[in-house]
Amino acid sequence: MPRPLTVRAPLGLPPAMDHVSVAQRILDVAEVRPDHPAVVSPGTSWTFAELADRVRAVAAGVRDLGVPPGTPVGLLVGQDAAGVAALIGLTGAGPTPAPPPSSTPATTSPVARAGGRSTRTT
Repeated sequence: MPRPLTVRAPLGLPPAMDHVSVAQRILDVAEVRPDHPAVVSPGTSWTFAELADRVRAVAAGVRDLGVPPGTPVGLLVGQDAAGVAALIGLTGAGPTPAPPPSSTPATTSPVARAGGRSTRTT
């Protein structure tokens, strides 16, 4: 049986505030504990610094597309470390993740869709 994906939170940090996004919280933790394990899955182990870099990259890509904050964006990702980074990065950029239609085949490549435009995410 495969091990589940684990996202870890370091001890000794102040509690998250309600108005701070998960993406911002990840970036804040990366400043304080960059080498602390953040995401652990079979074959992947990222520190908070590594996760923060990936979250920033996804958020920048979403902003480059010109997707306004609050726009529903479908995001098809795997249940793996890259999926965690994509979801957190998307929300950090401002759009709202929306589940794909139930008719979407499970084999569909990861694609973010917004305003009739689409882009592959990796």
